[in-house]
Amino acid sequence: MSAGTSGRSLGLLGAATNAPTDGSGVSGTVPVTYTDGTSSKATAAFSDWTLNDGSSKPSAWSRRC
Repeated sequence: MSAGTSGRSLGLLGAATNAPTDGSGVSGTVPVTYTDGTSSKATAAFSDWTLNDGSSKPSAWSRRC
């Protein structure tokens, strides 16, 4: 977010390709830096864009930093 803006949450939108067929998605780490200089890391996971040919549901995750 640009300087001077604020919010209580950050949403990510994405999709993966060649994700595992168990529907677990592909994950990575998102660094978060706060205005007070502290930081934390959150894990984000995205489902395969085809949802395994329609046989899986989108990955659902919730992580508060």
